[in-house]
Amino acid sequence: MIRKFCNKPSGFSLIEIIAALLLISIVGGMLYTYFSSTFIESPKSLEKLQKSYDLHMVMETIAADYTLNYPEWQKRHPRWQKLTYYAVGT
Repeated sequence: MIRKFCNKPSGFSLIEIIAALLLISIVGGMLYTYFSSTFIESPKSLEKLQKSYDLHMVMETIAADYTLNYPEWQKRHPRWQKLTYYAVGT
C-alpha cells in the first residue's frame, strides 16, 4: 500500500531546523568565549589586587616612618632657602 504525502502545516521544515541549530551554535560559541575568558582572567585580577594591597602597605609604612621621624630628618636636612646659592667654590 502506498501512502500519499499530504502537505500538513504541522512539524518543522529542514530549513527551520538548520536555522535553529545555527543560532544555537552561534550563541553557544559566544557564551563559551565569554565564560572561558572570565575563568582564565579571574586569578589575574586577584594577583593585581594583592599587589595593589602590598604597595598600599609599603606606602603606609613610608608615611608612618616619615611622620614619626620627621623632626630628626629636618635637623639633618635643613629647608631650602630662596636666595641660597648652590655652586662650586662659593
